[in-house]
Amino acid sequence: MAGDFKQRLKSFEFTPYLVLGLALIILVVFIVYPLSKVIFNSFIELGNAPTLRNLTLANFSQFSTSTLYRSAFFNTMIVGLALIESLCIYALLICLLMVFKIPSLDAVSKAIGG
Repeated sequence: MAGDFKQRLKSFEFTPYLVLGLALIILVVFIVYPLSKVIFNSFIELGNAPTLRNLTLANFSQFSTSTLYRSAFFNTMIVGLALIESLCIYALLICLLMVFKIPSLDAVSKAIGG
């Protein structure tokens, strides 16, 4: 019985789990933690200690009343939407080029029933 466990342990592939673990660590360190800090600090007034007792919506009221913040927000939304639109157009062009310029893709699509 113990020999069977040792044999299964030797044949077990650890690489996918190591890659997944490393990817999750990188995701948490570089995306989740900074984003959560930004969101939490947006509810704290400047100069106050970041505790749950100091939570406020004062920063959001300042954002809604200032024309500078509103124009920056709308400019950001315009740039973001233009970027999304241009990426969709580029992706469509690349797909069309792949379908018409790479003949092996036609054989693949026929093989899978497309």
